[in-house]
Amino acid sequence: PCHVLIVDDDPICLEEYAELLESLGYHCQQAPDAGTALRLISNDQRIGIILTDLLMPEIDGLTLLDELSNRFMATRPLQAIVVTGQTSLDLAISAMRSNAVDFLEKPVSLQSLSAALRRASARWSRLAAAFQLQALAQTSAPLN
Repeated sequence: PCHVLIVDDDPICLEEYAELLESLGYHCQQAPDAGTALRLISNDQRIGIILTDLLMPEIDGLTLLDELSNRFMATRPLQAIVVTGQTSLDLAISAMRSNAVDFLEKPVSLQSLSAALRRASARWSRLAAAFQLQALAQTSAPLN
């Protein structure tokens, strides 16, 4: 199973989400900002799901989602879940256009977080299998 990276500038939220995720059986890591998150993702192939806040200083959650798409999603399976206290239809649409698989409103209930993680995990598993098949096909292709 993949690891979940929690990205939030609020240390209390980071700790609460980590406790919830661990109680659900997920392995998780924490990042206090998007820059740290991008470095962790670059260095740890086990990370497959990103749970990110939208409103963060310097690099916001939507920019993080765009960076994930641009830097990583062509070469590895990643799934993003957005959590925010500032909900609007425009934000939700922007997040989904940036490849978020779920959009959760704070405060997040254990039930909604669990359901979002199940959906993200299932999508991650399908993508991981597709990436493995693609890698196998490339390594077994005959040389001309």
